[in-house]
Amino acid sequence: MKRMKILLAAYLCFGMTLFATVNAAAYIDPSQVTLIAQVIGGIVIALGATFYIVWRKIKKKASKVLGIDENAGKEVEEDIVINEEEDGCADNSEDDTSSDKTDEKK
Repeated sequence: MKRMKILLAAYLCFGMTLFATVNAAAYIDPSQVTLIAQVIGGIVIALGATFYIVWRKIKKKASKVLGIDENAGKEVEEDIVINEEEDGCADNSEDDTSSDKTDEKK
């Protein structure tokens, strides 16, 4: 019964669009087409980002419930610390004093 109602509604909608159309002499401005394309693109990107965020949250909760560690197979690099003395910054001050000594010898 419910399926019949859906088919009847679809048939009526299709029939109305087929027979109730009026030819219109309309002009679509190219800038409007660009605007519509931008709106559709923005909606698609927003829906994709929303889907991705929701998917990550669901995946994180499922992993937590099932006891699955996401970082189990990943390698972790150790932090690299650079001191200023190793950089060569401290060497510049020694170079200045050595040039003063050579000037004194002259």
